[in-house]
Amino acid sequence: RMGLLAATAGAAAPGIAFNRGVVTRAARLGLPAAALVSIAVFGFVQPALLSLKLSPRLVAAARGAGCADPAMVTLGYREPSLVFLAGTSLRMVESGAAAAAFLAETGCRVAIVDSRFEPAFLAALADPASRRPVARVAGFNINGGRRTDLGVYAAGR
Repeated sequence: RMGLLAATAGAAAPGIAFNRGVVTRAARLGLPAAALVSIAVFGFVQPALLSLKLSPRLVAAARGAGCADPAMVTLGYREPSLVFLAGTSLRMVESGAAAAAFLAETGCRVAIVDSRFEPAFLAALADPASRRPVARVAGFNINGGRRTDLGVYAAGR
């Protein structure tokens, strides 16, 4: 909050320069002030933006899929935060067939599949009961710089 207050106070200088008719100085002061305000606002608002917190939501959905500690695989979503939250046993695969094979193994299993890979994943699934996601998690992947839609599929619950 202090950063936001300081940035807002710093933004007053261009306003004062503009009111005094010194437009060029106002512009020179306004650019860094705008950058500081942007950074401060993002830092203040970002913790509340659920759409930026994909990994915690994915792990919560996986753990809520029917057993306390499922084995997990991810296809198309590779974030360090997911490994940190899910644990180092999280498998990362390259194809829909590999994710479907993982889901078919014994025990409680969860597959997190990016929507770009879902057609191949669903085509490779042998068990029709596993074709419906137990959850969908959508948001914005900051590292990838794009909107992301992920299906959470469970088997062996």
